[in-house]
Amino acid sequence: MQVADGWRAAVNKTGRVLVFAAPVGTIGAQPREDLLREALDRAAAAGLLVGASMPLAGT
Repeated sequence: MQVADGWRAAVNKTGRVLVFAAPVGTIGAQPREDLLREALDRAAAAGLLVGASMPLAGT
């Protein structure tokens, strides 16, 4: 998955990534971080969001 250099640097500091999953169409493609956060909040409030913390693997 392609990510910005800033995101990669932040993940490298902790060695862990957060992974979220929701049914197709629940979150959509959000062009900005604030819109993604709102979509994730709505999905979580509706009980449609699951998440996990995983160790970083690869580069």
